[in-house]
Amino acid sequence: MKLISATLLFLILVWTSCVDEPKSKSELTKPKELNPSLLIGKWMLTGATVNKIPTARLDSAYFEFINDSEIKTNILGADKTGTYSVSVKDNKMTQDIGRRINYKIEKLVSDSLILSMRINTKKYKVLFEK
Repeated sequence: MKLISATLLFLILVWTSCVDEPKSKSELTKPKELNPSLLIGKWMLTGATVNKIPTARLDSAYFEFINDSEIKTNILGADKTGTYSVSVKDNKMTQDIGRRINYKIEKLVSDSLILSMRINTKKYKVLFEK
């Protein structure tokens, strides 16, 4: 009887040691790589915060990504056309419309874009939808 119990215990230990380890939390939550081609098109502002406080200051703002380097926007007030570039590695976008603004791309999917940026001493977070 002891031999059967020992054999059974041994088989259970061998079987459980061969089971795959669960993936680490960082592997499970690894974000998808940024796809800059999703930017192309017109995005309308649907919400914004300044220093984490909701604001209407940017109401009616838009971005229109014309191609992979040209942008039209009124984010600073008047309609302006300029250039932009995207760093997939850093999830960042740089826009140059007479004034250079660096954005962190928080989220980019086919119909939703969330950007954060610092202008002067203020922290902005903006949500756009196509």
